[in-house]
This record gives sequence, structure tokens and C-alpha cells, in this order.
Amino acid sequence: MDNSNYHSHNHMFNNSNKCNNLKMNNSVQQYFSKYIKNLIVLSILVFATQCSSDEPMFIGSKKSDKYHKPECRLAKRIKPAHLLKFTSRSDAITSGYYPCKVCKP
Repeated sequence: MDNSNYHSHNHMFNNSNKCNNLKMNNSVQQYFSKYIKNLIVLSILVFATQCSSDEPMFIGSKKSDKYHKPECRLAKRIKPAHLLKFTSRSDAITSGYYPCKVCKP
């Protein structure tokens, strides 16, 4: 048996496998590249939506130590003169406010 044909065929098979692996790696890379781009765009949109909102994220009262979601039924009772607006949960907590037990912000 002539070993030269066997070795050349085996060498061609290995090169073919490398090409297939490269093609698969490129397709996986393209998939993740599109996935990352979509994730970045989505993150920017969510951030822009939250930042552009005129409505505060949380509401408190000068007469209470609770903070609420703006749509909470208890938040809607707060008089405008006592109304406090918080941009984040940590902002309310560092100001000494606790989460409302009704709306659970």
C-alpha cells in the first residue's frame, strides 16, 4: 500500500476541518457581534427613556419617612407643599426614607 496517498488525503481532511472551524467561528462571532450591538442599543434606549422622563422615579412627603412609586394611592394623597421627588431608590434611602408597604418600590 502506498502511504503517500493516505497522508495527502489525511492532510486535505485536516485542512478542510480547519476551514469549517473558521467558518463556524466566524458565524458565531457574527452572531455575538450582532447580539452585543443590539444589547448596547437597547441599554441606551432604556437609559434615555429613564433620563428623559419628567416624572420622578419615587415620591416622598416632608411629613412622612416613606417613599412611594408615583402611581401609589398613598403618594397621590401627598399635598404639593409636602411633596419630595427622588431620582433613585438610593437617593430616597440616603435621605432617610423607607419603602412604602403598599406599593413596595
